[in-house]
Amino acid sequence: MKPIIFSTPMVRAILQGNKTQTRRVIRGGYMHQYTPYQYTAENSKHYAIPYHRGDVLWVRETWRKTGVISKPYAYKADEETLNLIGENGELLSAQYRWKPSIHMTKEAVRIFLKVTDVRVERLQDITKDDCIAEGVVTQKELNNLDTIGNAPREEYARYLFRELWDTINAKRNNGVYSWERNPFVWVITFERS
Repeated sequence: MKPIIFSTPMVRAILQGNKTQTRRVIRGGYMHQYTPYQYTAENSKHYAIPYHRGDVLWVRETWRKTGVISKPYAYKADEETLNLIGENGELLSAQYRWKPSIHMTKEAVRIFLKVTDVRVERLQDITKDDCIAEGVVTQKELNNLDTIGNAPREEYARYLFRELWDTINAKRNNGVYSWERNPFVWVITFERS
């Protein structure tokens, strides 16, 4: 079992069954040495592959303790009221603040994912179906759009993904991981387990 971090909106998408895929930047000196089409099990040692098919991942998310024995943890993705009432009627929000996902303990984990596929591609190779699997938009939402300007629905889905990607990654490593730089990424497909 290995940990994986997701933002609050992406945890919500997982809980709703809308997110079954994630992209993570390939780091290290071998990023540019191979094309995605050259990736095989034999040369995977050059990529430091983070996850393999069959791995079970435990999701780290924004959380906090509650002080309530029957429900010891609260999760920001649940959109619970920020003011929790303890078993004795006391207000707990000031006492138990949100903790970043990186500090989530294994005891507090509630979401487990099983990796079903791992592949390598360039970030901008993402398709409309991949954007849907990433949880940024549903097919129903795309179908219900009256107009999206002159752009086809596929481009709108990619636009939403690009905005999300750059919100998280554009400033990391001096912009090397931005959409514009089109880095190689791990595409990890998963299902709830």
